[in-house]
Amino acid sequence: YLYSSSYNTITSGDASNNGCGIFLYSSSNNNTITDVDASNNTYGIYISSSSNYNNISNVNASNNNYGIYLYSSSYNTITDVNALDNTKDGIILYFSSYNTITDVNASNNNDSGISLAYSSYNTITDVDASNNTHYGIYLWDSSLLNVITNVNASNNNYGIYIWASSLL
Repeated sequence: YLYSSSYNTITSGDASNNGCGIFLYSSSNNNTITDVDASNNTYGIYISSSSNYNNISNVNASNNNYGIYLYSSSYNTITDVNALDNTKDGIILYFSSYNTITDVNASNNNDSGISLAYSSYNTITDVDASNNTHYGIYLWDSSLLNVITNVNASNNNYGIYIWASSLL
């Protein structure tokens, strides 16, 4: 748990079997999380309340309720992540803009592989968002000007679903 804490590195760790595996809160900026297992939690990784410019890489965020959850946090980079078999979403961005998600496997989740709500100007590329119960990628409620490229969104109820959003 990092509260208003910046320029930290969390590496080669096990953050499993908790309420929240890793929690960055209240302007926890410019942190690096790498080579971490954040599985079997309510939230694998939860980044909230203007926690910006964080780098998350080579992380297993599987078998949680939510793999990775960004709330009101921007300019974060999520790369080389497995967000599999979560009971809700693999990755969700809520009121979070200007983030980059790349080289991610967000498959076999019970809701969405990747979900964006009220989140604009994000880049999603090189993602496997297949075999989710509802959506591969779900953009809803004014998620504008997001860039989505090289995505496998097969074998979902909806591959890429855009609701009350535009300008992709």
